[in-house]
This record gives sequence, structure tokens and C-alpha cells, in this order.
Amino acid sequence: MNHEEEACRVYAGLAEKRIVPQLPCGTSWWTY
Repeated sequence: MNHEEEACRVYAGLAEKRIVPQLPCGTSWWTY
């Protein structure tokens, strides 16, 4: 698993808890 996939999974977990806005996996939010 690469860093981007891991970040996506972590972010999705936070989104489920409504800690962060929901973003679709595959976007490059972590590069901004």
C-alpha cells in the first residue's frame, strides 16, 4: 500500500466521524 492509499483510508475514516469534509478517494487533496 502506498502513502496515497493509506492517506485516503485514514481520511475516509475521519470523514465517517465527520471530523473532516467527505472527499472522494482518488483526489489529490494531500498534495495541496
